[in-house]
Amino acid sequence: CDREGTIWIGTNRGLMKHSRSAVQFETLDFNYPVSSMSEDQEGTLWVGTPSGLYGLNKKTRQIEHDFNSNENSANILGKANVRRVFVDRSDLLWVGTEGGGLVQVLRNRKTFSQFTNDQTVPTSLSNNRVYDIFEDKAGFLWITTGNGLDTFDPSNQTFDHFSSGSGFPSPSLLNILEDDSGNLWITADGPWLSKLNRSDKRLTNYFSEDGFHYTSVMGASIKASTGEFFIGGMNGFTRFYPLDIKDNISPPPIQITELSIAGIPTPFDERLMKDGVLLSYKENF
Repeated sequence: CDREGTIWIGTNRGLMKHSRSAVQFETLDFNYPVSSMSEDQEGTLWVGTPSGLYGLNKKTRQIEHDFNSNENSANILGKANVRRVFVDRSDLLWVGTEGGGLVQVLRNRKTFSQFTNDQTVPTSLSNNRVYDIFEDKAGFLWITTGNGLDTFDPSNQTFDHFSSGSGFPSPSLLNILEDDSGNLWITADGPWLSKLNRSDKRLTNYFSEDGFHYTSVMGASIKASTGEFFIGGMNGFTRFYPLDIKDNISPPPIQITELSIAGIPTPFDERLMKDGVLLSYKENF
């Protein structure tokens, strides 16, 4: 939905438009599969496809920026498999690609910066597969990749990493949503959902036993104006208000119901809780 309230729909067969006052949909002359869209401050609709990035003039319905035909960008965005298009608050265009890393397109739309993984540089992008881009209030970018979650500091052009060792059940991450408290909710290619508390970097994972759906996430997610989340899966979707998901931080009470020493049932009473039990070296099981 653009600033004028017009709905733009990307499909495997091209691009469609629907004005709220219209009776039917309008099919545009854009015959590329659409993977992502974003609008800049000038009103240009940036459309990412598996074969490159295009800038569409919404009024004339014409493509004004075709990076496949621009020799200066052929090595960066020409024929790139674009997975995510994002315009930040400074009107800088960011492009996440499948295998080509993260690309920054400056305001003149002719200058590019490419960020890729370099195993010799710890502060480089963690993986060249980029699936989502989110900007927080401080201007940092949060990026999901094929190897975890990255934060990008524009002031020094460096990345910090939250890999699978940080607590994610899988390293391949997909969508990023922010709730009204500033927590980040991150999906992946499996049937689970992670919440990252940005203040203390605490990660909480939710699975089907917590109420999340039990099929893989398909990469479809949105936050409604009411704050409610909708996350799509292989067989339907899950909807919930993130602020209603409360963690039970009280440890459950422990109650011992049976005692067996070296395979022999042993009478158990409350005195053991106070006085303990004395075992020989043979009674080690």
